[in-house]
Order: sequence, then structure tokens, then C-alpha cells
Amino acid sequence: MQEYLYAQQNPGFSQWDESRRRAGASNVNVTSGEKPLVNAVAQGLGKQIDDSLAVAKSAVPSINTAHTLRAAVDSGKLVSGPGASFRVLGLQVGQMLGVGGKDGAEILANTRTAIQAMAQAELDAAQQMRGQGQITESERSIIRRAAAGDINDMTAPELRLLSGVMEKTARFKIGQHQRNVQGLSKIPGAAALMPFYQIEEPAPYAPPTPTQGTRKYNPATGRIE
Repeated sequence: MQEYLYAQQNPGFSQWDESRRRAGASNVNVTSGEKPLVNAVAQGLGKQIDDSLAVAKSAVPSINTAHTLRAAVDSGKLVSGPGASFRVLGLQVGQMLGVGGKDGAEILANTRTAIQAMAQAELDAAQQMRGQGQITESERSIIRRAAAGDINDMTAPELRLLSGVMEKTARFKIGQHQRNVQGLSKIPGAAALMPFYQIEEPAPYAPPTPTQGTRKYNPATGRIE
């Protein structure tokens, strides 16, 4: 039933499934005792790719959000310079991330919560990358701080580092999925299924165009103007 429903939504699946069945019938001899094991392996591979696809899909908006965070920090240099903490930059960061609130204090609190949630989502990937030597100790430390909610005293350079490591971990997730898909491509008859597992990875970060003048926080409006 699941294969039928999937085939209705993805016409290429039927072609792939038919090719798989023919290949299995003509080239592979599976005894009745081996068949349960073969089926279990196939189901395991399919679940692995489905799971990595879901993770990779969630990594795409994470990269875009990391870009927005970094752009907000870069723009924040116009407000108070590179030594400013999140307490000063947070309002501008929140506005660029689309975080709402009834006043500046609530926007700041909601922005802090949003960044903490983003960091928590990337923490496991950062740990995996550390084991593979793909992330520095300072990068792992900054994402652990953010995941624990230690954000208020982060400076602009630290927030910039945080956005960079969150982007790095998100791209790591996409890379893992792409490697799984490459493994699928080696299975005879699987070519028709490949397009359904492809993920379009976002482009690298592009710094915002500098603007003129210094903006300040307006307590009457709760915005940086």
C-alpha cells in the first residue's frame, strides 16, 4: 500500500520499482531463508535515506537563517561597533530574523530564544564534526554556549562566529544526505528515483551592502532607526 501511494505521487518510482523487480528476478538468486534478510537490508537503506532527506531539508532554512543572523550582525556594526554585546545588537538581529514582540524587551527575549533553539538543533552535528576533525574547539564552544542560552553577553564577533558554525553544521547534514544518495545511485535501476532525493543547497553567504549613517534604538517605537 505504501509503495502504491508513493507511486501515485512520484511517477518515476513505478519505473524504478519495475526495474528493481526485473533485476532481482533475472540476476539475483535469493533463497527463502535469505529473502527476509534482503528485505530488511532494503528497508533499512530506504529508511536511512528518508531520514537523511528530512534532516537535509531542515538544514536548508537553517543555512538561510544563519545568513540572516550574520547579515544582522554585520549591519550591527553601524549601531555600536564590534565590541557591542547581544544586549545591544539583539533588537536589530530580531528585526532581521522577523522575531516579534510587544516591545524592545520582548523582542530581545524572543530573539535570544530563537537563537538558542537554532544552536540546539545544530549541536549534535557539531559533536559529529568534532569527532571527524571538521570543527574547531572555539566553534564547538560557541555553539554550546548558545545552545545553553548563554547569549546575552556575546559580542558581535562571537555572534558572527556562531552564525558561521551553524551554517557549517547545516551544510554537514546536507553533505551526509548527498553521500547516502550517492550510495543509492549504485543500485541497478535506482536512477529514476534519484530526483526525488535531491536537495538544492543554498549559496554561500554574501555580505550586505554597507549603508550610510548610524542608526540608534528608538524606545518609543521599539525599533532601530
